[in-house]
Amino acid sequence: MGEVNHYMKLYYETRMKDEADRRLVIAQREYDNTTVEERLEKKLDPPVPLAIRKQTAESFWKTESAATKEEVRADLEAVYNEELRAWEARMELPKTPQEYHQ
Repeated sequence: MGEVNHYMKLYYETRMKDEADRRLVIAQREYDNTTVEERLEKKLDPPVPLAIRKQTAESFWKTESAATKEEVRADLEAVYNEELRAWEARMELPKTPQEYHQ
């Protein structure tokens, strides 16, 4: 998982949700207030909520403090190491028939 995605996982509900919802409403209104011809001319597609959430998170990430960025990176590293240890544990093959049946 990338830094921005992990940042979203940790802080979306508390820091970004209201702004992302506001941006989605604005984008939907802009789309709804255009004609088919204008949409074709501007190459305007219907707003995609996930894309707007991601854009919002990226803009928040750019303005985030260095301390918060370091906290997110450290947490991401800890999650990665935990998942790696779990994966390595599953890769260990039993050496004896008794170990296999445990």
